[in-house]
Amino acid sequence: MVTVALAVTSPAMVGRDEQLGGLRSALASATSGVPVTVVLGGEAGVGKTRLVTEFAAEAERDGTRVIVGQSVNLGGDGLAYAPITGALRELAAQLGTDALLAAAGPGRAALTSLLPDLPRRGDEPAGTSQGRVFEAVTGLLEQVAADRPLVLVLEDLHWADRATRQLLGFAVRALGSARVLVVGTYRSDELSRDHPLRLLLAELERVRTVHRIDVPRLTEHEVAEQLTALAGARPPADAVRRIHARSEGVPFFVEQLADLDDGTTLPESLRDLLLVRVEQLSEDSQRLVRLLAVGNDRVGHDLLAAVAAVDPDALDRTLREAVSANVLRVDGDGYAFRHALVREAVHDDLLPGEHARLHALYAATLERRLESGAGPRRAVTAEAAHHWFCAHEHEKSFAASLRAAAEARSLAAYDEAQRNFERALELWDQVPGAAEKAGFDHVELLARTASAANNAGEVDRARALVEAALTEARAAGDAVEPSRLARLIGFRALLLSELGLPGATDEMRRALELIPPDP
Repeated sequence: MVTVALAVTSPAMVGRDEQLGGLRSALASATSGVPVTVVLGGEAGVGKTRLVTEFAAEAERDGTRVIVGQSVNLGGDGLAYAPITGALRELAAQLGTDALLAAAGPGRAALTSLLPDLPRRGDEPAGTSQGRVFEAVTGLLEQVAADRPLVLVLEDLHWADRATRQLLGFAVRALGSARVLVVGTYRSDELSRDHPLRLLLAELERVRTVHRIDVPRLTEHEVAEQLTALAGARPPADAVRRIHARSEGVPFFVEQLADLDDGTTLPESLRDLLLVRVEQLSEDSQRLVRLLAVGNDRVGHDLLAAVAAVDPDALDRTLREAVSANVLRVDGDGYAFRHALVREAVHDDLLPGEHARLHALYAATLERRLESGAGPRRAVTAEAAHHWFCAHEHEKSFAASLRAAAEARSLAAYDEAQRNFERALELWDQVPGAAEKAGFDHVELLARTASAANNAGEVDRARALVEAALTEARAAGDAVEPSRLARLIGFRALLLSELGLPGATDEMRRALELIPPDP
């Protein structure tokens, strides 16, 4: 066996000169007053984040302001506005709360709806419309960029929610002459034919100021350069050929193979490959890594400490070991896996009982934080609902899902509301006394889910839900008031009209006939 490397993170970025040049050119255009959007695509592990990190560091050295937002993966369409709120929190930390609110101007009320931690005036409403949120965010970016050029990085758009995608589509056209560069990254291998991001990318390609940059795999020559940087010396040609063949030019896999590959003893599956370095940690660090894998893509230190419930010094020791081994990385005031694929592999390797127990730990901790008022309420509620569901705690997930849906609907985040209502529908038959706990019956839940789906643009799904609600209401006979049945039929008429299907007028007439005349 020939050892080709000791380092596990490449000290130099290799094979990305063309892509870095494209980002520099885009920033130059934005700095001159022509806002530009760059969508940066590539498969998992190919180095999108490394490229953006190198570019952002260079831009900051040249005086450009950079803010970064991360999309959140909750197993479905992501948490509403997650990357936007993350970037805005970073902007607030850079500017200070007062300066941020001053820059927001008339969009202050909408901005405080996105960032509940910001001080709110007594005359400001608690909720807002989606349009005002879009205008507030865009206006804030324009105002901040007037001082110095601004780069907004939105990571992992393949996990982004509908509201974020819509805001991005709006901002591309609404930024005017602002000195703003928006960079969005996404995993190209995550985009199935019906992935919603595909539609946005196709739409953005028609906009002159939008550029698409693909991050390819490395050639064998570039893999040799990466291995040389890792080892401090050029590796043997057979090692280069072997590692290039096994990694297929994905830089992350090259790093993983560099000091582990002997050509014969590597695990055969990708998951085993990703777990090799984790399994070299101590038992305490492995236990902590499994706990982090259940949390999310990023877990704040305070939340991790509360869930782990271990001595602070012991927690720091185990974290330092995992960070030093390049399994985890420090991310602001929290921690994340150095690569999302490692987290997925660790999570998939959990035993069934361990999986449920760790999710329950997170859910219980999040609800205690909710009771104490720590953290943004909507995000905490939605995450708790997700964890209770994964822990098979049906009643708790049901209650949290309904709360999360109501909170999302108040912010016009209808896709998130729909997702939580759908989870509640899935759990209805598994929750004793569901109607009493919800405060309404199953027909009403179907109707609310249909309304959220329609507002989220899922008209076909809304129609199917309304049909189910009508079938159930008719089966109940006299137990359902005629006026309630009329509303459902009227809703179906509206959906038929939106879909361009026949029968909308007749359905509306039937609905009106069910409404009793005024006394």
